[in-house]
Amino acid sequence: MERVACNLCGSQESMVLYADLPDMLLRRREVTATLVRCCACGLIYQNPRPTREEIGQHYPDRYDSYNYRDDVRKGCALSRWAAAYGIAKRCRYVTRHKRGGVLLDVGCSTGLFLQGMRKHGYWQLCGVEPSNYAASIARQKGLEVITGTLENTAFPAESFDAVTMWDVIEHVHDPLGTLHYLAHILRPDGLLVIRTPNFDSWDARLFGPYWSGFEPPRHLHIFTPHTISAALKQCGFTPIQIDCRSGGYMAFLLSLRFKLSYSRMSSQSQERLLRLLYHPISRMLAAPIFTLSGMGLKGPQMVVVAAREAVHHD
Repeated sequence: MERVACNLCGSQESMVLYADLPDMLLRRREVTATLVRCCACGLIYQNPRPTREEIGQHYPDRYDSYNYRDDVRKGCALSRWAAAYGIAKRCRYVTRHKRGGVLLDVGCSTGLFLQGMRKHGYWQLCGVEPSNYAASIARQKGLEVITGTLENTAFPAESFDAVTMWDVIEHVHDPLGTLHYLAHILRPDGLLVIRTPNFDSWDARLFGPYWSGFEPPRHLHIFTPHTISAALKQCGFTPIQIDCRSGGYMAFLLSLRFKLSYSRMSSQSQERLLRLLYHPISRMLAAPIFTLSGMGLKGPQMVVVAAREAVHHD
């Protein structure tokens, strides 16, 4: 474990937001984390936190995002349609700004997004994924995927027209260092698309320590629209869109699952309720409510689209 200063402003002054948060996603109550809020800029981060050498033990092969592909295949037709719709929506964040080029997906997992991008425009696609298990699944689909972390790559300057990071920036030890590197490998008109939990959301207030956006001990930094915009501007990007209408219902249900697991409701009742709420018809009925919350930047996840600023030479 290591103690760190605020990544955004460098301040050492912080206040504890939540202490001893357990790993609810993997049901490891013995693994805990402490989240603090910077007194200077408001960034929320884990302190102390696992080192780069220690963090790998918190990403076993059973980690949910790695197994998402199999869950979708086993679902009903409506579930498969909903999953395909979600991937298509991700693609549109890129294609409404770029029609083609070279795209890098950071933390590509099993390659679902890269698969989706094959259907949109003229793209040369590449992924980076630290899990050998997930990367091998992506390569079985014919995708070009590098096993490792972004920090271990050595891409030449201005290699990419677009870079995407779906639910990744909150996992990295040095978000500003990552964003500086992305500005280096993006072309002057390059596009960056990030999705990350939104601490300004209604869900974060409603669920408190059970909010799925915290995901201790893997989420090292938690952003708001203000702090993610500040980080991007520091690193040479201009934010052009913040959208909080992505993935709100599923994030809500995950938080509810965590909350129920610490309630007095019987496990059988919890299972029946969650089965009902996870049904695609329930998801469709709830969609208008979550769309409205997202329009006010209060959805539990935010997609931030930013453009790399052009470098002017005298």
